[in-house]
Amino acid sequence: MEFTASFGDEQKTVRISHVNTGSGGYAVLIDNYYYGDLIKRNGEWILMSNTNKLTIDDIQILGELVEKNYK
Repeated sequence: MEFTASFGDEQKTVRISHVNTGSGGYAVLIDNYYYGDLIKRNGEWILMSNTNKLTIDDIQILGELVEKNYK
């Protein structure tokens, strides 16, 4: 899945793709920069990442988009 999102005054390309590894997560790339793997645990979406560039709200929104588009 790919879409354009607003980050402040900037428009960035967000790409989310299913990861074929044991995590069962989804890779999140923003402007071709890897942000981490989006995974649902105990009913909550989390981002397995070494960066803290996305807020909890951002992560939950991305998780909701995944649920709508990857059934």
